[in-house]
Amino acid sequence: MNNFKRKVEKLPVRFHRMQLVCIACGFVFFAAGKAASGDGVVEDGKIRRPDPGQGDAEYVLYVTGLSEEETPVTFTVGEREYDGGEAEAVFQKAWEETLLSVPGENTSLSEVRSDLTLPGWLDGYGLRIRWFSEDPELVDNYGKVQEESQEALTEAGKTIWLRAVVSSTTQEREYQLPVTVKPKIWTEEERRERDLSQAIAAADESQRTKEWLTLPEEFEGMPLEYKDETEDPSVFFPVMGFAMAAVYGLKDRQEAQKEKKRRDRQLLLDYSEILSRIMVFTGAGMTVRGAWEKIVEDYEKRREEKRSGRRYAYEEMAKTSYQMAAGKAEGEAYEEFGRRCGLQPYMKFAGLLIQNRKEGMKNLNQVMQQEMKSAFEERKNLARRQGEEAGTKLLAPLFAMLGVVMVMVMVPAMLAFA
Repeated sequence: MNNFKRKVEKLPVRFHRMQLVCIACGFVFFAAGKAASGDGVVEDGKIRRPDPGQGDAEYVLYVTGLSEEETPVTFTVGEREYDGGEAEAVFQKAWEETLLSVPGENTSLSEVRSDLTLPGWLDGYGLRIRWFSEDPELVDNYGKVQEESQEALTEAGKTIWLRAVVSSTTQEREYQLPVTVKPKIWTEEERRERDLSQAIAAADESQRTKEWLTLPEEFEGMPLEYKDETEDPSVFFPVMGFAMAAVYGLKDRQEAQKEKKRRDRQLLLDYSEILSRIMVFTGAGMTVRGAWEKIVEDYEKRREEKRSGRRYAYEEMAKTSYQMAAGKAEGEAYEEFGRRCGLQPYMKFAGLLIQNRKEGMKNLNQVMQQEMKSAFEERKNLARRQGEEAGTKLLAPLFAMLGVVMVMVMVPAMLAFA
């Protein structure tokens, strides 16, 4: 038991977390699927009928007893119908609720000045309603008030009857509804728009033989100007230009940050190798500068032979080597090398090289060994972080696939339950 516990403790923590998350998601989706599907459609040898208005339902059940194996049987169950006493109460309640919505934006049915709201279906009851107007030229079968006929009315209005036929699959009830339509009350703005439309219609009628229709230049003493409803799309081009410039700037900034992050990561990965090679060459009797130039020479040779890609650390070392060859002081060249790399380990490394020039190579190897141990440890940590990031990136497609599988399992269950 203790050995097993020790083996489990040695496993990566992220591995445990991913497993637990996956298992937990599996149980959550399982519980949701069970809750959605319930106990099935058959309960104690009975099947619940669809409610009135929902239509017939088709089921496929596996029957035991017809043969040695389970036999699939397909059959249809009709929707439930209202019985006599229940139907009367349901129809009356549905009609009372319908009366509340019929006026629409009007204050009441005794003062109708705008369109009525005539529902064609009552979802809560499974009932259909068909409407018939006594005067379709004033109010049609859909509740729309005809403005031309409405304008001819006096303020007393005109009362007409609407007939509503409410029906289920087997039963039907008929209701009569009186409606008093009165003239529409126009606001000043609506009146002007109506009168101007009529004036333009009159001008159109009188200018039928002309190629161009001349619009009224003034109306009720006010000068008029006209323009198309469609807007000129060119006004959006400058806005789009600024938006694209902003997006492009953000894209460049993100790419620069991404490139810097990649560069810093590569610098850290190469740091321990550079320290190791410096120690090997100086331990063999070479000077620091000689070791530096040897490393640069090997790197450039590998690049020429295409055995190595571009490495930022070695490129900076090559630049430092060229500076020293051009006459720059060795200490200044190392110092600039650390600043260009921009990372604390390289700045410390440059400081060690500058200190070595002042104090000699007496303690350089010992200090470099300590620094190399630290560099190798940092490289291990960096590799571990990269592995964790890769594992995190894999979680998204993993959960996507898990979601697809769960949907494939749950949707048939919920459809069967419905």
